Amino acid sequence: MNPRRISTRPPELTDPVALRTSWKPANKGGFSARGSELIEVAPGRLEFKPTLLCHAFGIGPLLLGLFFLFGNDSWPLLLKGIGGFVFLGVGSIFTYRNLRTLAFDANTGNFHSGFPLTKEAFPLANIHALQLISEFVVNADSTDSSGDFMRFYSYEINLVLKNGRRVNVADHGDLDSLRADADMLANFLEVPVWDAL
Repeated sequence: MNPRRISTRPPELTDPVALRTSWKPANKGGFSARGSELIEVAPGRLEFKPTLLCHAFGIGPLLLGLFFLFGNDSWPLLLKGIGGFVFLGVGSIFTYRNLRTLAFDANTGNFHSGFPLTKEAFPLANIHALQLISEFVVNADSTDSSGDFMRFYSYEINLVLKNGRRVNVADHGDLDSLRADADMLANFLEVPVWDAL
């Protein structure tokens, strides 16, 4: 276990920043499998990268959409159009979400977050702690083999800034890998992990 990790619940923390930090999920919903992984992409630079499974959630619908539009001439035009554009839309949303940058750069001393058109950066020194929390997700859009709604726990890593503001950097259902990523990041940033899981 990482010596920086404090297994605790919010009321037990006496840190004044923890007392003014929200302990509700920062990112509603989640991904039932591992959606991201923390990788050292260069000396002094860590980045959260989407997993291959996460990329498949974007590429799969894009390919299906193209198949609907161009793959079968015997289908009615309305079915081809609606199916094609629905799948292309879903695939585009997932693919765009995978373009989000989440980088910790000790060489510049900054954290970089955002999408190609919207970016945010702030000094790594503003990160006070890491917060690990969970959320029970009921996905009404998906069902399991018995026909019930998909239910699972999704776990978050949130950066806690010195003013108590949070920035979500990971949200998925693989607790072991999430804790390993949190430990790696905490050691890199030299901050504690508030583990409320």
